[in-house]
Amino acid sequence: MLAGYILFFNRKERTAFFYDQKVFDQFEGKLDLEAKLKSQAEADRKLLDSMASLMQSGRQDLNATYQQNLRQSSQNYQQLSEKYTSDIWKHINGEVANFGREKGYDYIFGASGNGSLMYADSLNDITGDVIKYLNEKYK
Repeated sequence: MLAGYILFFNRKERTAFFYDQKVFDQFEGKLDLEAKLKSQAEADRKLLDSMASLMQSGRQDLNATYQQNLRQSSQNYQQLSEKYTSDIWKHINGEVANFGREKGYDYIFGASGNGSLMYADSLNDITGDVIKYLNEKYK
């Protein structure tokens, strides 16, 4: 029992950090969702462009519908963007927890530049490993 107690208290905790915004930006799932968002915005833009063209050729009766579609398109884009961002962070957080368990970390900190991690030795930076892990799991 004493040997287990000594090993437990002599065990060095394994900690690391990663730059969370860099992971977010380089996560392939984010890039895929951005492409979907861009595709939806492009479809909306084509509809609005068609309506604008009709209005220029004399169909002023479409003005109210155009304005409504413009507002709706903008609102949909904002909502979809927020949903995708939230979904991506949920996925990243879950996979970083899996990564930590698989690699034997006690703590993994996210460095976001907002003061939550004021200093870390670059030897403990696992940003590249986390990006690689996330993208492999995503495929």
